[in-house]
Amino acid sequence: MKKTTFLLSLMLLACTLVLPVSAAESTVYVDGTGATPGAFTTLSEAAEAVADGGTIIVCGDVATPRDKGTTLPAKTLTITSQNGAKLTLGRVTYLSGSLTLKDITLVNAAPNAVDYIYTCGNDLTVESSVKTEPSEETSRNLSIFTGAGVDAFCEVVDQKINVYGGTWRLIYFGNWSGTYLGAKTTVTVDGATIENDVKFGNFGGGNNFCENNSFILKSGSVGKISSKDASIITNITKGYCRREGVYLLSIC
Repeated sequence: MKKTTFLLSLMLLACTLVLPVSAAESTVYVDGTGATPGAFTTLSEAAEAVADGGTIIVCGDVATPRDKGTTLPAKTLTITSQNGAKLTLGRVTYLSGSLTLKDITLVNAAPNAVDYIYTCGNDLTVESSVKTEPSEETSRNLSIFTGAGVDAFCEVVDQKINVYGGTWRLIYFGNWSGTYLGAKTTVTVDGATIENDVKFGNFGGGNNFCENNSFILKSGSVGKISSKDASIITNITKGYCRREGVYLLSIC
C-alpha cells in the first residue's frame, strides 16, 4: 500500500512539472471601464499583462492618473486603438522599453509642466496615423524627452526617436534635470509639427553631454533648434519642407 501511494505521488509530481505555463497574450485590450469582455481597465494593467513585443488595443476612452506618473514596463510595446477610442495622458509617462504609437489619438490632460513623455533612452516611434489634442486646461501639447525626469541620471546610446505624426510642444535631447549622457541618439521628424524647440540640453538644469547625436527634419515643421547648457551639438540636418524648399533652421 505504501509503495502504491509513493508511486501515485511521483506520478502526480511528474504531471505537475509538465503542466504548461500560461503564456502572456500577444494582444490585449483596455477600455477604461472593464465593460468590454476581457478588457483591462487601466493602461498599466494592460501593459503588465501583454507579452513582450505585443500590442495594446485601446477600445474605449482610457485615461492615465493625474496624481502620479505612469511607467510602462521593460517590454517592446505597440499601442493602438479601435473605433476612435482615445488615450488621455494625465501626467508624465516613463518608458522602460521601446514603444510604437499608431492609429490613436493622444490627449494631453496633465497639469502644467508635467505633460511629458520621458523615453529614458528607449526607442519611440510615433506613426503618421497618430493624432494629438492639446490640454483644455493649459492649451499645451505633449513634449518628448530623450532622457528621464527630475534629478535623474540617464545614459543613452544608439537611441532612435521617429516622429511622423501629431503636434508636439518640444523635443529635448536630455532630462528634466540631473545628469544626461547622450551619444548616437537620432531624432527624426517627418510629417509632424514641433511647435517650439528641438532643444539640446536639460529642461531644468544639471549636466548635459550630447555627443554625436543627430536631429533630422525631413518634412513637417519645427519652430527652432536651440541649445541650453549642452556640451556638444553635432549632426543637425537641415531638411526640406513639404513644398520641397529648404526649411531654414538655426542654432539659437
